[in-house]
Amino acid sequence: LRGLGIGQVVDDSSGNAGASLAAYTARAGIACDLCVPHTLAGPKLAQMDAHGAEVIQIKGKREYAALAAWAAAAHGAFYASHVYNPFFLAGTETMAYELWEQLAGRAPAAVVLPVGNGTLLLGTYRGFRRLRQAGLIERMPRFVAAQAVGCAPNRLLSRRQLLTTWVPPDREMIRKQDSVAGGQDDRPFQHLFEFADVAWPVVTLEDIQAGLTQHGY
Repeated sequence: LRGLGIGQVVDDSSGNAGASLAAYTARAGIACDLCVPHTLAGPKLAQMDAHGAEVIQIKGKREYAALAAWAAAAHGAFYASHVYNPFFLAGTETMAYELWEQLAGRAPAAVVLPVGNGTLLLGTYRGFRRLRQAGLIERMPRFVAAQAVGCAPNRLLSRRQLLTTWVPPDREMIRKQDSVAGGQDDRPFQHLFEFADVAWPVVTLEDIQAGLTQHGY
């Protein structure tokens, strides 16, 4: 961003991305404004403050923080959300390359990833797809996406229920699982399109608990 001449950024965050952005922008000498839900947990808020970011707490739904950030971006600040930044998505592909290197040139049998907005899932998939296209792996790994119970559109979509089933988000559950439960997932249909050639079950903690019970645990 500094190389592009950007001197001020704005982002919305439930905590993790905002704390990271605050640290990186402080190092780069870029002013950072963060729109966060008023329910943001203390430690994450403290990290943002420690790095000198301007933190604006927004009352209401998680989506309202995003709307506030978009409004600020319309007035000149650069919207630095990792969800929409193509450089960030390309960067997450390197996780696949690191796994491939650590496994001595092999793909793992399965990759299990937490999914909020889905950038890590999509980037890792693309990384392994590039390795396969280059002839460096024989097969794609199986992907398992883990979503918060209160915000799991990929889970519904993977079961072909998203278009016919709408469940109001569980706000208390989202508060407890805020790092992987944004107000919405912006990529479920992109996931369905890109993952057409691989198996990618989407699970929640309830699914895991049910599976353990089924097997006597």
